Amino acid sequence: MRIFAVTAFAIALLLASAAGAQRTTATLRIEPNAAPAWSSAHGSGCGYSRDSEIYIDIQKPEAHAFLSAMSNAEGCISFDFTTDGPGTYFLEARQRTRNTWRVLARYELPVR
Repeated sequence: MRIFAVTAFAIALLLASAAGAQRTTATLRIEPNAAPAWSSAHGSGCGYSRDSEIYIDIQKPEAHAFLSAMSNAEGCISFDFTTDGPGTYFLEARQRTRNTWRVLARYELPVR
């Protein structure tokens, strides 16, 4: 009986947390979608809170870069960044809502 009660409690907790999770429709695109090393790339996306600052984390194979982009009245962002050496770059767009930082969009960029 105890195992059943603990399992039922764990399932209920997972369902409650999933129901409370906020879904996002924010997008993040990078062009070119397979960037050359030691060049520049352009990022864009929509679905963010209007007129709000968005933080972009760029995890490169040998470095971690941060930049910010301001969303416009339509909730869209646009930014440029440089690539370093080849590898997979992981980008995340974060926004602060209700005193909490949330990752709204992710992008995995191969750099050759």
